Amino acid sequence: MATETTASAAVETTEATTQEPIRIDCTLEGHEQEYVLYKRQGWRFRHYRLWEQTRDADALIPQLVERLQGWELRDEAGQPIPYVPYQATRDGAEINPEVMDGLTPDLAAWLVRTFRQAYSRSALPNPNAS
Repeated sequence: MATETTASAAVETTEATTQEPIRIDCTLEGHEQEYVLYKRQGWRFRHYRLWEQTRDADALIPQLVERLQGWELRDEAGQPIPYVPYQATRDGAEINPEVMDGLTPDLAAWLVRTFRQAYSRSALPNPNAS
């Protein structure tokens, strides 16, 4: 019986750690195959509250980086825009304040709008859960 409980717990843990990210596809013309990925787990009301209170673009970046898992975005020439959320420091790593600098204004505005969508979707069941 103890083996069944342990195996069951292992399955639950595996399912919790292998959840698919929240994918939000880009709706901008010319960016149809592009998307952003948000972490599915760990969302709290704090994220929404801080997001809504923030009026400074530089303060939005750490909030985005905390919840973003990655992106597939391209510039005007069709070249990938790298997602580099952290930069090395002598003490380890810190949030890269320039992570969004390669985004065009329309992509940056779209990305900022996706934060609320991801927050809302985080409350929904994982579509890949069995």
